[in-house]
Amino acid sequence: MDNVYVNTPNEHLRSTTDFTVPYAYDAVSPENARAQAVQNTGVGVVDVTP
Repeated sequence: MDNVYVNTPNEHLRSTTDFTVPYAYDAVSPENARAQAVQNTGVGVVDVTP
């Protein structure tokens, strides 16, 4: 998937590599990645209790 740069001076950047990760994964859209990050991170959301 493509990166999305919003409200940043780096909107002109593009990837210059074709690295392939050595494992399988399901990529999500940038919009879904943002929504998942907002929903699952932050103070009181992440439980680090062993």
